[in-house]
Amino acid sequence: MTQYQGEIESVLYTVGDAGITLKELAGILGIHPSALRQLLAQLQADYQAGPGGLTLLSFGERYQLATKARFAPLLHQYFAGHQPNSLSQAALETMAIVAYQQPVTRIEIDAIRGVQSTGALQTLMARQMIKEAGRKDAPGRPILYGTTGYFLDYFGLKDLKDLPDLQDFAGQAFDQHGNLDLFFDQASKENAQVPGAAEPAAATDPTTSATNESAASVSATDDKSAATTSATDDKSAATTSATDDKSASTANATSTNAQQALTQELKETNHESE
Repeated sequence: MTQYQGEIESVLYTVGDAGITLKELAGILGIHPSALRQLLAQLQADYQAGPGGLTLLSFGERYQLATKARFAPLLHQYFAGHQPNSLSQAALETMAIVAYQQPVTRIEIDAIRGVQSTGALQTLMARQMIKEAGRKDAPGRPILYGTTGYFLDYFGLKDLKDLPDLQDFAGQAFDQHGNLDLFFDQASKENAQVPGAAEPAAATDPTTSATNESAASVSATDDKSAATTSATDDKSAATTSATDDKSASTANATSTNAQQALTQELKETNHESE
């Protein structure tokens, strides 16, 4: 038992109230389900006989780590006097999902958030924001969660129909983490602004600026290329005319001079472009 006790307890603690099936736990530990069943039975007996505050609950093939019933008054006393003043971001996300998707299971909440939500659900249950709303007719009979009357009172709602329409948030920007606070009062933020405060200067979009500079550079290059082409055509025409009127040697000299001038102009154009 000592060999697997730490591993079993670690997994059971992590999964929280949702528990874990015998088959899932056996797969994680890499042992046969029948052997694991015996280990769990021994662990359950040790918890019951020992002075510790934990016990192992089983519901069919699902196992869950919990506190012993005799410590319930102590825990109620703790939660009554140690309620935090605000909800964490994880709790708010979980509560929003429950509010809009209820009744919903923990697995469905986890799928939406992309992370484990057991701790957030426990917090919301302790704060009486959500409650168990039955069990889903599916393998394992997972717990369904829904909001409470205290949830409506906390947010000043008369009915769930008074929840903000999700379409109202379609045009709002998400924060740097991709989150959107469904319970944020936009009006309070607008009222908090100082009257008469100067509007902040519009920030220059670096992407747009870089694009404009690139476009200007391309335009300048095109203009210089067009000018070079025009000069080349004019000089070529002059060279051709000189060839018709002058001797072959004069034509050769003119052509050489034109080539040298064109070469020099191209060098200057290339230098300006750089």
